[in-house]
Amino acid sequence: GSYVLKTVFNRIDGLNIGDEVHLGGIRVGTVDSLSLDDHYRATVMLRLESKVKLPRDTSAAIHTDGLFGSKFVVLEPGGAMETFEPGDEIERLEDDMRGAVPVRRLELVAHVAASC
Repeated sequence: GSYVLKTVFNRIDGLNIGDEVHLGGIRVGTVDSLSLDDHYRATVMLRLESKVKLPRDTSAAIHTDGLFGSKFVVLEPGGAMETFEPGDEIERLEDDMRGAVPVRRLELVAHVAASC
């Protein structure tokens, strides 16, 4: 069995229906559908294996396979006890497909660098 979770990105250049979803480097699902929301953002529905239970603070990012240039979604689980239910939205996103880190991590790096 499987279930679907929703993600919304500003851009998904090159991501296609059927592309893989990875967790810990292992394929756990596929991109089920792509559409635009009312604010012209890309809505990506992820179909995941039902045995994969994700904490509610899981984040999603779009990565590129360096060899072939194909895209895939990477899930990074958080530490929350509560898990997503089918149809829920993953709201923690890493939007830059070139490997940028979330703003909070950049602030931490800047803080550590300033204190050295």
